[in-house]
Amino acid sequence: MKRSFFTISLLLMAGLTAGGQNGKYYEKLVAEGNRFYAEEQYSLAIDYYKDAIAVDINDPGVDYKLAESFRNTFNYPEAEVYYLKVLYTAQNSFPLSLFYYALMLKLNGNVSEAMERFDQFIAFHTQNPTLKNFVEQAIIEKAAC
Repeated sequence: MKRSFFTISLLLMAGLTAGGQNGKYYEKLVAEGNRFYAEEQYSLAIDYYKDAIAVDINDPGVDYKLAESFRNTFNYPEAEVYYLKVLYTAQNSFPLSLFYYALMLKLNGNVSEAMERFDQFIAFHTQNPTLKNFVEQAIIEKAAC
């Protein structure tokens, strides 16, 4: 009985230590990704963000920056995937995820869904003064579909 308690305790402590190490490793990956993102070195940022997602798949902030990095490197199919993920997990924190998701749909040839998503963005954010320019751009993008 004592031996199994000791073994279980060791396994739990090892798991907690590994979890703590993963957390530090994750933070380092994100910090490096953020550094490259700030320097507009999006291809390098993508590498670090993808590695970070492999450690912790549930971080909408990393997902958004990954989507932005893909968009800025003209990898629109990948950007579309990550904007959609952010749209479903943290749209309130990242309201532009809907605008850029619609834009990626348009650029990837899914025009009918892009028009619907632009309509959603316009409806949701017409009264938001900080997003006024994006609402106007959404109207233009929709008209060009």
